[in-house]
Amino acid sequence: MGNNEKTYIYLTYDRGYEAGYTEKILEVLKQNEVKATFLITGHYLNSKPDLVKRMIYEGHIIGNHTPKCLMSGNDIKIKC
Repeated sequence: MGNNEKTYIYLTYDRGYEAGYTEKILEVLKQNEVKATFLITGHYLNSKPDLVKRMIYEGHIIGNHTPKCLMSGNDIKIKC
């Protein structure tokens, strides 16, 4: 599936809290010219805004990783 000539790997990081590893992860990604997707919670955004700004500045994707989503109905409506 996809491109038979080039292999792609997509890196994602779930960041609900900061345990001291994010800066190192960002350094390694930068040194290797790799972009990633960081799925963050509102708590992470509020407690580590400088790290989130750095992620954006360095070209990473920021995604919403909500603590709880509710699914219902036959059409699977998602409420977050």
